Amino acid sequence: MSRTLTVFGATGQQGGSLLHYLLKRPDVLKLYSLRGVTRDVSKSAALLLKDAGVELVEANMNDETSLASAVAGSYAVYAMTDYWQEKSADVEVAQGKAIANAAVAAGAELVIWSTLPDVTKMTGGEFTMFKHFDSKATVETYIRSLPIKSAFFMPAMYMQMMTNMFRPQT
Repeated sequence: MSRTLTVFGATGQQGGSLLHYLLKRPDVLKLYSLRGVTRDVSKSAALLLKDAGVELVEANMNDETSLASAVAGSYAVYAMTDYWQEKSADVEVAQGKAIANAAVAAGAELVIWSTLPDVTKMTGGEFTMFKHFDSKATVETYIRSLPIKSAFFMPAMYMQMMTNMFRPQT
């Protein structure tokens, strides 16, 4: 019987990339069954993952009941949030804590949190405009206080940003 690895953001850049990578790893698939969490299981990206063997579940990051269902039976939970969806640090912190709490309540053994550094703290309050960094760091600190093993992934940026944000000006 394999353990379940649950990945939030299954149809997004980060969670989707992780699932596509894991699907190419037979050694991983011998040990883990993959579950992807998304807002909409009918999206084409979700259907492709389902066809590849990923169990898909729909969840709302603001609904603790749906989060509990999403992580039920998980060995490990890869959790991430999207600050830009609501553009609110408070919402992102609440969502991140809710996912972590659901993982603990479900008896998961490991939470992997996609985090960023606390820029406000690092700069002694000089730079306070990076709310999307600080909110993820706040959730990281919270997860470290929970009775669960944890690991933290800190992506610098996505390669897709190179073609969007940093494209040559004409």
